[in-house]
Parts: sequence; structure tokens; C-alpha cells
Amino acid sequence: MAFGWVENLLRSQIVYTFRQFQMQQFITNLNPKGENHIGEAIVRENGEIEYLKTYRHFSCTNPSSLLTSVS
Repeated sequence: MAFGWVENLLRSQIVYTFRQFQMQQFITNLNPKGENHIGEAIVRENGEIEYLKTYRHFSCTNPSSLLTSVS
């Protein structure tokens, strides 16, 4: 699950408003040794999220640890 963005500082900006909706873009503080997120959301005035898309990049210091052996 992609919960790393909850633990990081998040910067967001409202880029468009239409009636009761706001389109927001967000990015976490970029950490070269951790999980990073960039995304967008459409939010109603009352705070309900109508749409959310996040792209996650996870930096791994030891890529060989991701490999598994098959016998």
C-alpha cells in the first residue's frame, strides 16, 4: 500500500477552481533514499475527495534485495 506520503511533508497547490470543486496538485519532499509521491486530487468544498491519483517512486539503496531466487 502507498502510505509513505502520509509520513512525509506534503506541499499542495490549488491549480483550478470550478464551482464547488478544486483541483489540487501535490508533491512530497523529495527524499533520494525513500518514497516520493506526486499527484493530483479533485476536492469538493466540504473536503470530500472526488478523484485522487498519485505516482510513487521508491528509491532502493540495494536493488539486488528486490530479486528473489527461483529453484
